[in-house]
Amino acid sequence: MKDYVLILASVIVTIMLMGATIEHSNAAQEMASIERIELITNAITNDAVNDALLGLNDEELTEVMGL
Repeated sequence: MKDYVLILASVIVTIMLMGATIEHSNAAQEMASIERIELITNAITNDAVNDALLGLNDEELTEVMGL
């Protein structure tokens, strides 16, 4: 009888660990997609800022830089 209790306990722990692993995997995938969106957004923003700065002359650049 003792063996059956131990087997049942190990099965329950295994199922709980599988659930935690799946939950962690889903959270990691969500975080990776958020980071990817941030990278794309930053690239778009950097391109827009770069394009805006390229259109400025020296005096305007100096003014933007606060010098």
